Amino acid sequence: MSGQFIPNRLRDLRTRAGLTQAELAEKISSDASQVNSYETGEDIPSREAVIFLAEVLNTTVDHLVTNDGISRPATAASGVDWLTTNSPRSSPNLASSQAKQRDGLPSAPRRDVRASFTDQTITVYQAYSPQIADAAVESQTFVAPFKRDRMTWIKPSFLWMMYRSGWATKPGQERILEIQLTRDGFEWTLAHAALSSYEPGTYASRQHWAERKHTSPVRIQWDPDRSATLAPLNRRAIQIGLSGDAVDRYINQWITRITDVTPLAARVHRYVSSGRLDAAQEELPIEQVYPVPAPIRGLIGASEPQPGQLSS
Repeated sequence: MSGQFIPNRLRDLRTRAGLTQAELAEKISSDASQVNSYETGEDIPSREAVIFLAEVLNTTVDHLVTNDGISRPATAASGVDWLTTNSPRSSPNLASSQAKQRDGLPSAPRRDVRASFTDQTITVYQAYSPQIADAAVESQTFVAPFKRDRMTWIKPSFLWMMYRSGWATKPGQERILEIQLTRDGFEWTLAHAALSSYEPGTYASRQHWAERKHTSPVRIQWDPDRSATLAPLNRRAIQIGLSGDAVDRYINQWITRITDVTPLAARVHRYVSSGRLDAAQEELPIEQVYPVPAPIRGLIGASEPQPGQLSS
């Protein structure tokens, strides 16, 4: 199978989904300028990026790629074979996913909320600059220079946080904070959430989704979870964006402890970089499937639990 990426089709699908370039970029862990370069043909996405784009936009890889290049705009580089030029570096999951798509059997990755939790609390992670992190650890909640008027994203998956922050090396994400919050507060966020983009299987209609999104202070995204090497896994990790009332409740009511775990991130990264994956795994927080109440699962597009999977 070979072909060329179709920039115009990506733009059309994004527009129909009601997403801005920035919103689509957030879903594939990129930025708006990168999405724009894909849509104008100035850049060609990797195989992994195309698979993520297809999943986010509820389409197939084949729909975003053409074998003859006829639909390719003149602004794009000519004569570039996407599947040849952007062959995967190390991802057996991608090959398996494409094989299923060719056979007409697209994979359906599970959407479970996986986290470290106790009877009373659940752990999430955030990455910030040293200035924000130091103030938060000292105050045991978020204070200035943290800005309440901006959406803040919490992530129960430690390795997804490592992926997003580049092992705490990206500007403004040099410090990793482990935040424990009440389970009641966490479940409040899920119960008052809307998915970032429309999904027919979750919402009765696009209008229903738009109305809920307009009134909800919480956004939910499901992104590929990550292994210790940060390779994508065939399951989804939840990302939760808080704004407005949700941010106020998070800061004022729900947080029970904030710990700087940047040293842990650095230690795990050293083990992974040196090929000592067993040592890295021993350091990782233990994350299990969180028992999301049944009425809430439907609101956030989570998978139904497997027999014996959930525990209180």
